Amino acid sequence: MDYFFSHIIYIVIAAVVIAAIGLAAVLLSAKNEAERDSEAETCDFACGSCPSVSMCHKKEKNDVL
Repeated sequence: MDYFFSHIIYIVIAAVVIAAIGLAAVLLSAKNEAERDSEAETCDFACGSCPSVSMCHKKEKNDVL
């Protein structure tokens, strides 16, 4: 137990760094999602056969899912 208490500051610092990285990832993905323009996405696939249907923002995709 003494070892744990002597290293608690390192444990807290590591937890804060991991939380900061996670928060940055969430914020950057939300920013990227907001900046995507669904009308600018062009492809030649029909939505039913598209390999990227889960990442697509086209209105036609809603008919498939």
